Amino acid sequence: MPPDWVVLPGKVLHWSGDPRGTKWNPSVWSRLSEDQPDVVLVGGWGQPTMLAAAAFCRARSVPYVLFTETHLLHPRPLWRRALKLPLASWMVAGQAAALPAGTASRDCLVHYGADPDRCFLFPYTPDAEELALRSRALEPRREELRATFSLAGREVVLFCGRLSPEKGPDVLLRAFASLRARRPRALLWLVGDGPLRRPLEAEVARLDLPDAVRFEGFLPPSRLAEVYVAADLLCVPSRWEMWGAVVNEAMACGRPVVASRRVGAARDLLDETTGRTFPEEDPEALAGTVEEVLCLGAEERGRMGEAARRRALAAGFPLCIASFRRALETALGGRG
Repeated sequence: MPPDWVVLPGKVLHWSGDPRGTKWNPSVWSRLSEDQPDVVLVGGWGQPTMLAAAAFCRARSVPYVLFTETHLLHPRPLWRRALKLPLASWMVAGQAAALPAGTASRDCLVHYGADPDRCFLFPYTPDAEELALRSRALEPRREELRATFSLAGREVVLFCGRLSPEKGPDVLLRAFASLRARRPRALLWLVGDGPLRRPLEAEVARLDLPDAVRFEGFLPPSRLAEVYVAADLLCVPSRWEMWGAVVNEAMACGRPVVASRRVGAARDLLDETTGRTFPEEDPEALAGTVEEVLCLGAEERGRMGEAARRRALAAGFPLCIASFRRALETALGGRG
């Protein structure tokens, strides 16, 4: 029996300042021509392969649904905006429907000419129901988990992700140095690895915070529920973040989140009942915001965590499935 998916051969070209690279799959046009699809899902406008797929659809009158995580929450150089305007406008003008990752992405599509009534929210999400079940089962063992991770008696501020510049762990460390002076029981728990680990370790030594900052390193996804349950809150200090599924993960596990305003998920998932936001690259504002949540106390943070869990579940797989179906029905003109 043939597979129901195929990975097209291609190349990734790496340019200075672009760690993800530029993807090109030369056979995309011929493959689409061979398959004769009724509708095509195109994943954004930033890669030649996606532009070629959209060009095929427009040439053959095949409707396409555009998925994008892009938003306008962080500034871009003038040259990049000038280059992006015609490409994005062309892609949006030809789409039959769209699946933006969140309201910030929807606003971006509308900025380039999309009909908001043809945009259906499709947020990045883990299996929120599974995480909610696992974390609830782990809650009675919270103190045991904290002892296992050597966190007993501490106010644990969690960072979970890649230790790289765009994620802002250096901003968080500067904020924590200020926070620590006011809350001596606070501990910064960095779960993950990346190119900033050694510079961060050096800065921890310079600030004389060896007992207040812990580098956990990479942990497998199967242990993430334990990590979230053991922490008091998650901090996402990203300089830019198209969505940030780590926000959904922590919230599904019943933990409040503090995130920068450049995190796409913050727009849709965070408010006074589920967490807080702060101005990006502002360590003092971040320190004050984290302290505000810690000062709520365990009981109030627990209520905030439960509200966060409900919000994450509402943004989970059922929403994505419903949006996907509506986008396909819209693209196909109401046909099944």
